[in-house]
Amino acid sequence: MVRDAAFRSDEAGQLARRYILTTMMTAVMLTTALNEARGESTDYNIWKINERTGEAYYNTNALKIKNIGGRDISLLGVYDSLLGLIVTGMVEGPESAAVRTLRTKASPGVGRLWDAFSGTDFAGNEVIVQPVKDPVQTMQTAARMGANSYTPFFVGDVAEDVARGTAGAQSPFVMAGAFLGMKASPMTPNERRNYQVTKWVDELGPEQKQELGLLFRNQFNAMESVPVSEYRDLTGAAKSRFNQEFPLYDDLNIESLQKRARRGDEAALAQLNKILIEDIAMEEQAALADAYVKWLNNEPNMQGMVIPMDPAKIMSDLTDIRYRSWKAKKAQDRFFDQETSDPVSDDPVQRALSQYYQAMDNNTIPGTNHVNWNQFNRDLAKLHREWSPAQANAIENRSPAKIHPTFQQLWDDRQLVNQSAYYDVAQQIYERPIVQQALTALMGEDVPLYYDGFTDLIEAMFADPNIERQRMAFILSRLNGKLVPAIQNQRKQLIAEQPEIGEALQRLGRIRPNRQQVMQVA
Repeated sequence: MVRDAAFRSDEAGQLARRYILTTMMTAVMLTTALNEARGESTDYNIWKINERTGEAYYNTNALKIKNIGGRDISLLGVYDSLLGLIVTGMVEGPESAAVRTLRTKASPGVGRLWDAFSGTDFAGNEVIVQPVKDPVQTMQTAARMGANSYTPFFVGDVAEDVARGTAGAQSPFVMAGAFLGMKASPMTPNERRNYQVTKWVDELGPEQKQELGLLFRNQFNAMESVPVSEYRDLTGAAKSRFNQEFPLYDDLNIESLQKRARRGDEAALAQLNKILIEDIAMEEQAALADAYVKWLNNEPNMQGMVIPMDPAKIMSDLTDIRYRSWKAKKAQDRFFDQETSDPVSDDPVQRALSQYYQAMDNNTIPGTNHVNWNQFNRDLAKLHREWSPAQANAIENRSPAKIHPTFQQLWDDRQLVNQSAYYDVAQQIYERPIVQQALTALMGEDVPLYYDGFTDLIEAMFADPNIERQRMAFILSRLNGKLVPAIQNQRKQLIAEQPEIGEALQRLGRIRPNRQQVMQVA
């Protein structure tokens, strides 16, 4: 009655419009007050911008009471739907508004016919109408269509909770609210995960936060926390730990991505493809692990033969699998225009990520999956000197590698050795003034900047048919022969001071068990 009166031009119409406006303002005030009382924030933005595509879209979370039994409640009722149509028309165009109207606000028959032709419903659920080929899925589709079209909201909301297994003490209140005209919508998997993330982070102790990169030392040598309000704020290490402890949210996220992909969301398609690529990489690791375990047990691991698989070979193969996986995932980002890092982003962490991956690209041998890791590590060291503590912390705690359990110990050992001063010793001795002066006297300005480049040059000179270069290689190798004992002695001292590094090197096959003789210098 008030709605009809609002279209009149007399005093009654003016009064009706005032009542509607007062009702909406009161609903907004109550929403804000209830959220504040429960420690929640109120989202007033009725539209948002997609950070990756730059396109505007209607924000379905605007002006709602957050997380009431796993649902967001709108006190605006029917006006919430009207607001959605208006904003959709403004930011996405009249065509999108028309589609939204036909699919959700037209007659149930029109909406279900649209779903049948498009293959998905408005929520992204797959619509299967194949009574002969797939009668079970067809019956499930028909049941869902009937429930969505003809069940009253106050019944359908609770029925959905029962079907999901999430019904509880809040269900009667949800039913009563829907009966009175309040609009309840289930929280998305991403929203549910965000709530669990904030709760989980609050329960972590200082040592756990520091281990996961959520607590680090800033430039003033004071401890600084990474602000976390949602899942994407976590460091990579924290994301991995959270996913291990709460696998349900990972499954729900994949289900949500599948629904978005059916609606043509390219970001979701790219993400699903990257998950598949990661699964394939893990299958390759599993095959490698099977061959490795057979070798350890002296069982045939290839065509009836026992093929040796030493730790160094395992580490090389694992690195290759991971790098090919990373290249394939990056190709998905490029194909769907979903680059995850921006070299000119306002976010310093995103800039650091871009620099990190650009350094890897710059040191990739064109046309291959091989990386000049020595040069990459040098470039990375330069970047670390330029980055702020927050940027360095984000890079150091980016998503850890997904490693097969068989190889986890070896992988952790390599990480421990790489982060120690073990490999820095050779460069420190090589940079001593007396060494550089001797090399300059022999080579002039052609002295390699790094020790591993120096050893590579000696090998290349020995392989050169030019006699003069072979003679120079012999002279340089004698000089290097004097550096090697100094490097070995300093590494022995480091191992004596940090026994855990020696144990890791033994497992990796880099030094002999129970001895401190270094098997390989470079």
